[in-house]
Amino acid sequence: MDFKSISYSLSLTFLFLLQFLGHSALGQIDKTGCKDHPLITRFPQSQIKWCETQNFSSYHVAVGKVSGYRKIDKWIDLEGKVTRLYYEYEGSATMSEVYQNYRNAIQRAGFSSLAQGFKPQRNVSKEVGGSSWIATAYIKNPVPTNSGVMLFHGTSSAGGKGYIAAKLERASGNVYVVVAVYQHTSTEVVVLVDIIEEEALEDGKIDVDPDYIAKQIEQFGTVSLYGIYFDFDKATIQQESGPALQAVAEYLKAEPSIKLYIIGHTDMKGSLPYNLGLSEKRAQAVVEALVTQHQIKRDRIEGKGVGPLSPKSTNRTEEGRRLNRRVELVEKR
Repeated sequence: MDFKSISYSLSLTFLFLLQFLGHSALGQIDKTGCKDHPLITRFPQSQIKWCETQNFSSYHVAVGKVSGYRKIDKWIDLEGKVTRLYYEYEGSATMSEVYQNYRNAIQRAGFSSLAQGFKPQRNVSKEVGGSSWIATAYIKNPVPTNSGVMLFHGTSSAGGKGYIAAKLERASGNVYVVVAVYQHTSTEVVVLVDIIEEEALEDGKIDVDPDYIAKQIEQFGTVSLYGIYFDFDKATIQQESGPALQAVAEYLKAEPSIKLYIIGHTDMKGSLPYNLGLSEKRAQAVVEALVTQHQIKRDRIEGKGVGPLSPKSTNRTEEGRRLNRRVELVEKR
């Protein structure tokens, strides 16, 4: 058996086994700065064409059925480190073989399945793994328009699609893997792998800078800031908030056409009218700080308060309430 045959007989593997092929062994040329995630290897001869890592971001795992136009009835909302890797494979292996390698490796690694589906032929199926379903599943997790990801682009010789979402419970925090596979042409299979390492945001551990804000606004139209602090039950901004306010100001100065809503959020302690009022005052305080301290034009930022009405986490725990107390920037269109 030659080296190529041996390579194809091996399955993808997670932490429990070494990666079975080095990039140089097959002359793979990955996009600069991109590499496999330590938890999962690639299908042999695949190349990374796009990647992205967010040290702390939100991600939404689709696990339900299509229940209406561009609507899936069940999601798992996550926060943590999000790594996205897009692979292209050119060769004789089919989408079925690529999909089965990922599925089997995920199962052997002890992950529990959250949703999976496989449609080997070209389709518009609304069932899990179907083309229409996958198009809807990634609405909440869009890829940049300039990424080159071909998961949603058809060709005359396109084939089927497949989807896997799975979860591994770990003492250090749960990890989720989401894989979408697509027979883009008769000889090309593309794969989008998303790895979400769930972790609650710890104050002071995430650096908020203008680039982070720009990336979040570009992809999601919003970004949550946990580095703006207020005195207890007041709208007085604490001195420790300086770096976060500076980052917002630098972003706005670098993007002169952007206008933002500054949204204040609270937890659910206290009455709804009180929290709505407090969140409004805090949002207005941020607006005033940006205008008076950083010379941002007032017509570019507008403060609003929504109190506890748009939580990021449960209000049953202190950790969840802390995540809900935040300032959010929302692009104004």
